[in-house]
Amino acid sequence: MGIIPLDQVAEDARDMVRLYREAAPTPYADMPLPDARRAYMQSCALNGLPHVPLPQVVDHRIAVSGAEITIREYRPIIAGVLPAVLFLHGGGWVLGGLDTHDTICRHLAAQSGAAVFAVDYRLAPEHPFPIPYDDSVAALNWLIAQADALAIDPARLAFAGDSAGGNLAAALTNSRIAKPLAQVLLYPVTDLAQRAPSYTRVATGFSLAAAGMEWFIDSYAPAPQDRSDPRLSPLRGDIAAVPMFILTCGLDPLADEGIAYAEAAAQAGAEVEHIHLPHHAHGLFTSAGRITTGAVMLERVAQYLAARLAA
Repeated sequence: MGIIPLDQVAEDARDMVRLYREAAPTPYADMPLPDARRAYMQSCALNGLPHVPLPQVVDHRIAVSGAEITIREYRPIIAGVLPAVLFLHGGGWVLGGLDTHDTICRHLAAQSGAAVFAVDYRLAPEHPFPIPYDDSVAALNWLIAQADALAIDPARLAFAGDSAGGNLAAALTNSRIAKPLAQVLLYPVTDLAQRAPSYTRVATGFSLAAAGMEWFIDSYAPAPQDRSDPRLSPLRGDIAAVPMFILTCGLDPLADEGIAYAEAAAQAGAEVEHIHLPHHAHGLFTSAGRITTGAVMLERVAQYLAARLAA
């Protein structure tokens, strides 16, 4: 299919898409990896939400297999025991980190009243599957083990993530290592083993289109025979009946698999709140400073978490 016309893009996102098309930036896949990571960081900083001060933001170093990773704690209230959200950032398992999603986590903590713990899992292609997933598991186990020291209630826990982070959050939920009270999946990757029709519909003209997603998948899961593993493709596994907030965007190659995951989770017995934005593109939350709907949806997510994690 050809490029999607601008008049099919939501009004609050249209100028940003137009500027992207006029600039015709080099795709991340065609950049040296350090340059791609730097460009993604710059994009998130330029387009993201403003900084929100919190009373406590602390970096914790934890041991993982043969290495250490950082977990950043965002605490909106110093005193008392709080619910907790384990947050896994997007970026195709290749890009991104604590700083690209810092303002998102700050806003989630401030608006939900929960302590947010963001995981700086190791990135592909240097650390392909299953390392980012295993780091997420290690982060969860650490969070539960340290609950008393962190003044959090492990019985009031949620998982959240955008894009590749949504993939990790869904896989972590389905692992049943813990039973969170909620999961928040923002335009998640749910099936690496096949390409839904939205890959054809969104082949060009957006910061994430089909070819870019293929590069991310090849970097994270280079062996095609692995891609049906439920840790990679939650849609192909035993979906846990955990309450879910899921957001999908119509102008996103991941749209159809996200919709399919919402439907499959509901069939598995999960209580699903699914919002579909037909005229928005992938990356809405990392562009929430420029696209009003992103900020509105982030507030909606925070309200959902506050309600689900209430004592």
